[in-house]
Amino acid sequence: RVERSTIAGAPVFLLTREDPETCTVSDPVAVHLAERRIVAGDPDLVGAVLERLTARSPSAVDLAAWRAYRDGKIASLGLLAAPRGLTEATNNPLALMAAKAAEDELMAIERVFAGTAVTMHPPGLTVDARIESSEPAWAGDTVRAYKKWKADLDEDIGRELPTLVRLVEHLEIEADGSRLTVRTSLSKDLLNDAVKLPVELLTLVFADMGMRSTMDATQPSAEEQIIPAEEIGLYRANLSSTDLKPFDPTLDKSFTPDAETGPFGIRVTALRLSEGEDGPVEIELEAVSGELPNMDVDSTHAVKGEPRAELFVTHVRGHDGRELLREERCGPKRNSLGGELQPTTRNFFIDNEFVPVRAVRGAKAVRLESGAGIKDIAAIEGHLRLRLPTRIETQRIAAPFAGQVVETPEVRVRFSAGAPGAIKYEISGRTDHVLAVRALNASEQYLRGAGSYSVGPILGVGKSVGRSFQGEPAFAELVVAREETVETYPFALSPVAPRFDRWDHPKPYAVATTSKDEFVRRSERVDLSGVCEKRAPDRQLAPFQLCPRSVKTVWRSMRGQFQVFAPDLPELMGNLSALELRVEELTVKGEDGAEDERVAFAMQGYVRLGSAYGKDYLRDTPWLVAELPEELKNKTIVGVRGRLVARLPKDLDRLSLDVTELGNRAAHPGGLGARLVEFSDGQLKLDITGPRERLIQFIPRDAEDNILATNAARLEATDESGRWRGVVAISGRPATLDIVFAEVQDRLEYAFDMTVGE
Repeated sequence: RVERSTIAGAPVFLLTREDPETCTVSDPVAVHLAERRIVAGDPDLVGAVLERLTARSPSAVDLAAWRAYRDGKIASLGLLAAPRGLTEATNNPLALMAAKAAEDELMAIERVFAGTAVTMHPPGLTVDARIESSEPAWAGDTVRAYKKWKADLDEDIGRELPTLVRLVEHLEIEADGSRLTVRTSLSKDLLNDAVKLPVELLTLVFADMGMRSTMDATQPSAEEQIIPAEEIGLYRANLSSTDLKPFDPTLDKSFTPDAETGPFGIRVTALRLSEGEDGPVEIELEAVSGELPNMDVDSTHAVKGEPRAELFVTHVRGHDGRELLREERCGPKRNSLGGELQPTTRNFFIDNEFVPVRAVRGAKAVRLESGAGIKDIAAIEGHLRLRLPTRIETQRIAAPFAGQVVETPEVRVRFSAGAPGAIKYEISGRTDHVLAVRALNASEQYLRGAGSYSVGPILGVGKSVGRSFQGEPAFAELVVAREETVETYPFALSPVAPRFDRWDHPKPYAVATTSKDEFVRRSERVDLSGVCEKRAPDRQLAPFQLCPRSVKTVWRSMRGQFQVFAPDLPELMGNLSALELRVEELTVKGEDGAEDERVAFAMQGYVRLGSAYGKDYLRDTPWLVAELPEELKNKTIVGVRGRLVARLPKDLDRLSLDVTELGNRAAHPGGLGARLVEFSDGQLKLDITGPRERLIQFIPRDAEDNILATNAARLEATDESGRWRGVVAISGRPATLDIVFAEVQDRLEYAFDMTVGE
């Protein structure tokens, strides 16, 4: 962003930069342009300099040496005062470490001149730097240290960093009293070669940071593993975009497109509210391809910002033709960016069997302008961009790999020493033109991979890559894209509406009301004491049964898995609040023969009871998750104590919510509220507020008031206190949703204390 201003009576431009990813705006830089000079920097400092120039103030530093030095140079730099305060100049952690390390060394430097001049015979550049020190011995000590370092460049370093060795041979360094002069001559060939140095440095840099030890620790497995022929990615040596088949929706029933273009199918997968309470409508589209040869691309070679396949949404039209797509200048997922489509495997049903094929798949979400809703959308327009490798070259080299180079006009791959069972290489150029690097054994069979890493870029070029394999590589094979073509496939979706497929499933029925006494009387006839496999019959919770399967620490959380069984009674079936499981205390195994210890600990969750087909009981297998306290780290849990809470509806009521538009609300005077926030993959998602324990079930109805079948109805906790997310899958498109809740409930509690384990 550029705006005109005035500083110290002189015209300036104030420049600020908006980060396209984070939307943060930089501090302004003032730039003053005059006939013979440019003054740029912090506005306050530029003002001070302009005032001195206007007043023709004499320099506080003797400039004679600087003027003499710069004469004849095509570019030059003068640091006219000792560098100080480096640690105050950056907040970057890595730069701060470097500044702290350099500050003591730089205390001896008084001023630095550097410049570049042209040489005619041979044509090239001479670059030199003159460093003047306040310590008489500093320059001589620096020269001696350099000569010792140069002598220590042994054969191994020369093999790893050949470009560095060549550059060192052209470097002259000498001391004259307290002045140090460094000079080098750069020919055209050496300049072209020098860009490879950062790639060579990657190996040594990351070896010092532990990357080498990580790879060296990767040993081949005791048993060599070969990739079956049907799993090996096949690449066509020559391919044209006209060879790609049009998208066929009949081959994969799991993806029904709203539109088709070229080899791609596109559908709307979600319509949701985003960015808080009054956020805009967000539309998510998914695209998937049919079979795409040569697109099984290795992600470790990817170039940022240049995906092989992308989905773009360019317009969302209103019924009056008005653009509804929100203008977004910045943000990591702004509307103007494409959504990357990643390589995947799809299973097509061909000739009565499933056939795996290579394809790509991905999604893109865009946001509408404020106030625009689903009913305002007439059409969505966009395109898919495909970078298709059309000419493939496969090269194979034999072990030992270190020092070998595979190079094409597009890319350069240089192999370095690797550990047993591993291949290491530095790659530069158009790295994503290397579609695959594979290993083969001595019998030329492909080895299964065991892991990989890639690091880079440094100084803007190259990557360092390491791969380990299940077996010892005797050959390395590179698949390189020598040519590619870029194709664009436009699409339009109209009309735009939430997707609700039809499927066979029982329609919801009304949860029955009951009382505590009636429930106890009817449930006494049910005996579930034998349903917990491998556990003795337990009457603690009768008529319910609880089977604690495992309670253990996973990463930074405590996780418990339980089985809950209940009588098949109409007040429990489909009731989202029928049972709540609460763990209140854990038994921890004693160490070194000590007695087991009881530790107070709370985690809880609701049980979602469902039918067990062919059985006369209901069941669920809930997971309870809680943050792991410090005192329970690395402890073995052998027992749990808590309560199972049953809530029985005595009197029911309902909210009726219009679910034809996002953001619609319904509320009850008793405090229960609901808001429609998303349509996604045949599901409705709601924000629920109020007494969660009173919510019973969801019953959807179509525009003719017919009850629709449902599946997987549930309530999920959100990060916001007092807010829950209701989710229900529906067969057919609903117009309204009845939210059934209990006005009055009876409550029963069942205490338990039992061991953990199957």
